[in-house]
Amino acid sequence: MVVLFLSFFSCNKEENEYAEEDIDVYSEQLAFDDLDFLGSVVPFVISEGEDGAHIGFIQSARSFYLDPGLEEYTRYMEMLKNAKEYDIPFNVYVFKETNDIAQVKYTSLEEIDAYNASKIPPLELKSATYESIVPSEAVLQTIINHIKNSGINFSYIGDGCYYRAHAMRRIFNEYGYECKKFFMYGTLAASNGSCCAHWVYHVAPYVSYRRSNGGTNPVIIDPSLFPDNPISTENTWLAACRNTTCSKNVVTTLVQVTPGEVYYASPDGSYQYDPDYIKTDATWAMYAGRSGCN
Repeated sequence: MVVLFLSFFSCNKEENEYAEEDIDVYSEQLAFDDLDFLGSVVPFVISEGEDGAHIGFIQSARSFYLDPGLEEYTRYMEMLKNAKEYDIPFNVYVFKETNDIAQVKYTSLEEIDAYNASKIPPLELKSATYESIVPSEAVLQTIINHIKNSGINFSYIGDGCYYRAHAMRRIFNEYGYECKKFFMYGTLAASNGSCCAHWVYHVAPYVSYRRSNGGTNPVIIDPSLFPDNPISTENTWLAACRNTTCSKNVVTTLVQVTPGEVYYASPDGSYQYDPDYIKTDATWAMYAGRSGCN
């Protein structure tokens, strides 16, 4: 399949060589002045209707929109559908400070190689070296206090749940414990008390601690939704991601629990990893200082 797609990729670039060059020259100026670079991304959901297309990418929790009024709408839709079918990234630009797609461009073979490399599990999965259960609620609270004072930006909930979850996982590891990740997909909406965020998925650490009677309690840790007391049950967390005050059209399509090593998880069960926290720290820096929901 990849061979077939690369053939399509090459032929289209040759057939549109002049047009691509023109677009690229114009794009460089637009990208600097009017656009934000979303990244080298792969869609996992494309919903096309009369009003345009709503698209979710694995590498962002936000829901994006492609306007049928765009001159390149048909070509961009073809590129995105092929990206989804063949699991190949494309470079996507959005109009500045919006979720509206402005341009879709071919990636380099190096970027495709980097994407494929991110799907290879680390040779030694670190979770095996950590305890799977935190010994008490008091110890868990100590770790949460560290998380809340770590500098992770929980004030901006518009995007970045994947980096926050991985950064929190790193702190659990520093204390000698492992967490899992709880992913939820669908048409989601949540509030931080002052604004509403709209997502195609959300993720947070999922950890168990030992109760005083010897049993265990599985909980989700999410200071972005529950800043005062980030410990929540599964049902409470799921309900917070389906806030009907923010949207009447919330729908859950899937929930899944993954190992802690997973950075991105697609609904089809494919994973991407960030074992050295390079993506985590880069996204942390990108969202530092932001607040709100957009």
